[in-house]
Amino acid sequence: METKTAGKNKNIINIIRNILLLFIFFAVCGWIYEVIWTYFDDGVWTNRGYLFGPWLPIYGFGGMLIYGIFHKQIKKPVYIGKLNIRFLLLFVYICLITTVVELAATYIIELFGTPFTVLWDYSDHFMNFQGRVCLDASARFGALGLMIIYGALPLYKKLVEMKNPKALNVIAWTIIAVFAIDWLLRIPLGNNYTGPV
Repeated sequence: METKTAGKNKNIINIIRNILLLFIFFAVCGWIYEVIWTYFDDGVWTNRGYLFGPWLPIYGFGGMLIYGIFHKQIKKPVYIGKLNIRFLLLFVYICLITTVVELAATYIIELFGTPFTVLWDYSDHFMNFQGRVCLDASARFGALGLMIIYGALPLYKKLVEMKNPKALNVIAWTIIAVFAIDWLLRIPLGNNYTGPV
């Protein structure tokens, strides 16, 4: 009986570990995207993150939401005649979801006393809403989402299916602990971002 309970607890801990790692994976992908995009847009290498580390939690939330909704549908074809439009549908869905997440994030950020414009402002972009969201950013998020789903996610899955579970646990829990400490330190220290908007 104790062995079954221990096995069940270990399984729950592994599930929690995998969920947290996936969240951080999406947050890191978002940070990489933001740093590269800012460099091409402004010609400056900068940490786009609110946190110290190479991760943006908003991308973690958006990625988890998208993955949670679509992970079973990624490979299922959707046809119009003989044309499989699954790729196009995922792009549209990701654009919509990331737009809602980004819009909600602006209001949440303001609840904590920081104007969202400190982190981003789309006022000068085509089809923007109060500078909070805009069409071209939504389209970029859709493209990024597809790259993650079809490119980065399979690579991530290979990494977490390591042959050495002890090494995976040490690496995973170290990354999770560093992320948690980084997030907790931001509460008293405030925003880390100092680059161009």
